[in-house]
Amino acid sequence: MSFLTDFAAGVRQMPTMEYWMFAGMALVLTVVGFVAAFRYLHRSRLIQDTPTSKIRSAHQGYVELEGRADLLPGEPIHSELTGSPCTWYSFKVEEQRRSSRNNRWHTIRSGDSKALFLLRDETGQCIIDPDGALVTPSVKSVWYGSSRDWPYGTPAPTTRSLLGGRYRFTEHRILQLDHLYALGRFRTEGGGHHNPDIREEVRQLLNEWKQDQASLLERFDADGDGQINMQEWEQVRRAAEVEVQRQVRERQNGPETHILAKPVHGRRPYLLSTLPQDDLAARYRRYAIGSLVGFLLAGVAATWMLSVRFVF
Repeated sequence: MSFLTDFAAGVRQMPTMEYWMFAGMALVLTVVGFVAAFRYLHRSRLIQDTPTSKIRSAHQGYVELEGRADLLPGEPIHSELTGSPCTWYSFKVEEQRRSSRNNRWHTIRSGDSKALFLLRDETGQCIIDPDGALVTPSVKSVWYGSSRDWPYGTPAPTTRSLLGGRYRFTEHRILQLDHLYALGRFRTEGGGHHNPDIREEVRQLLNEWKQDQASLLERFDADGDGQINMQEWEQVRRAAEVEVQRQVRERQNGPETHILAKPVHGRRPYLLSTLPQDDLAARYRRYAIGSLVGFLLAGVAATWMLSVRFVF
C-alpha cells in the first residue's frame, strides 16, 4: 500500500506536460485495445460462420476457400532477400539505432509480393491476387548481419543471430503446396460469367487514348486542323465502344478464370493463411482476449491517473 501511496504522490507532483503525456498514452491504449478486441473477435466469428466453398461451385462474391498453394505457369517467384522459391513472400530490413535512453529498431526497407499465384482444390483452381491481404505464412526467418544489404540468393543462417549484427532481416514465405485458407472476393471471368460495365470500360479506354494525342489526331482528325472537334469526338467515342464490345466478346468466349482478391468494401477482411481455419479462428480469439485485457489494464491506469490528480 505504501508503494501505491508514494506512486500516487509522484503522479500528483509530476510536471503537467509529462503527466498528460502518460495519461494520454493510457487513454489511447484503452481505445486501441477496445477496437482491436472487437476486430479480432469479428474475424474469428467470420471464419467460423462462413461455409467453405469448392472452387467449381463457388458463388460470385465473398467466399471462403481451402486448398493448396501453387504457382502459375511462367516466371517462378523468389523471395526478395534469400531468393528462396515460394508462392508469396514479405520482407523487412531494420537497423538498430542506439541513443542515451534506449535502442530501437528502425525499418529501412520492407515490402511484399504482389505476384499472382494459385489456390487449387479437388474441383479446380483459382488465381489469388495477394494485394491487400492479411497473410499468415508458413515460414518465418529472422537473422542479423553487419551490412544492410543481404547478398541475394544467400540462405538465412541457421542460427538466429550473428554476433555484432546491427541489421535485422525478417522474411516470411508461403511455399508451393502449402495448405492455404483464403477468405475474400471471388469472381469468375470468361465463359459468359463476366458482367462488364461497358460505360466504365469505354471511359477508361478513352482516357488511355487521350494520353497519346498524336495517335488520336492521326486516327480521327478528319479535317486536319490539329484538333478533335465535337463531330470527330463522337467518332472517337463510337470507336471506343466498338473496341470495348470486341474485348468483352473475347473475354466471354474464353475459358473460365476464377480470381480471389480483396473485397471492394473495406469492412470485410481479406485473409490468406497457411493455418487451417479452426486454428486461425482460435488465434484471432486469443488476440481478442489479449486486446481486451490490454483495454482493461489501460483503462484502469488512465482512470487511476485522472483520479489521483483531480479527485481530492
